[in-house]
Amino acid sequence: MTKVYSVSGHASSDFTDYVPFWKHNKYWFFNAPEDMDSIIAEQKLTDEFELLFYELYEKEFDEEEQTWQEIMSTESFGYDVKSPAHKDFLGYDIVTYSVGTKHECSPLSCNWLCQEAEVNEYCLLDDLDYAIKVTESLNERKVEPGPYRIVAVNRIKKTPDTVTVRNTKKPVNKVENQL
Repeated sequence: MTKVYSVSGHASSDFTDYVPFWKHNKYWFFNAPEDMDSIIAEQKLTDEFELLFYELYEKEFDEEEQTWQEIMSTESFGYDVKSPAHKDFLGYDIVTYSVGTKHECSPLSCNWLCQEAEVNEYCLLDDLDYAIKVTESLNERKVEPGPYRIVAVNRIKKTPDTVTVRNTKKPVNKVENQL
């Protein structure tokens, strides 16, 4: 591994504690980089960040029921995400959502499942089918409690229209149900 791109805030820190600002969408990520700008300004953050884009698999896996289920989201926050024109796919992460709202642990990085699963240089899985298979086996591996969601992690390519965008260390930018 060269760098860990975990959705979890444990292995890769969020750019700040953004939840109290209530600018996130119903999946507890951001609709657009601009939604983060006011938080960055108010917190007077000066660090360089890397901007990432998340795409959420349409279902979550309930390890107790051993079934894929619809994701229940916080509808009052809304959702209006546009996919960036230029992005580099880095891989799939598996994330726990035991509380049902904000992302929690990544068994790949938090529970060292990366030592058993075939991960890439970013501690992510390269293939969706393999990510589904690993997710369905988590109950027998005794990792953090689910339900589990699969999240595609993408790095946004800098182009003339994204050069002025603030970046984030942690992929807390956007979530989209397109997989």
